Amino acid sequence: MDDEPSVRGLLHKFLETCGYHVTVASEGMEAYELYKASLESDRPVDAIIMDLLVNNGLGGLDSFRLIRKANPEAVGIVSSAYSDDNTMADYEKHGFSAVLAKPYQLLELKSILEKLCETEIQA
Repeated sequence: MDDEPSVRGLLHKFLETCGYHVTVASEGMEAYELYKASLESDRPVDAIIMDLLVNNGLGGLDSFRLIRKANPEAVGIVSSAYSDDNTMADYEKHGFSAVLAKPYQLLELKSILEKLCETEIQA
């Protein structure tokens, strides 16, 4: 989930190239609804990348709280350019499994996802 279309597009392309099935959202409520729908499907979400601050809509922290209510085992990665934010500094306290400070390298994201999803992926 990211409010920047260029970021969503780049991540979508990269992660699909790595072999992941990817769903994107521009704000937190949309991410929450997509996540809930995935729980009822044959393809539940393995991990979610949440932009901490979005311009129009629910941000990453509040939407991840909703997601964790729907599934306390949800795996989340918090991401932001504001690395000094309390959520970024204390991400585990907020329920996230990993933190990714912007700007980041795509291979850094790949490495984090491999660890969290316990899979080796291509790219």
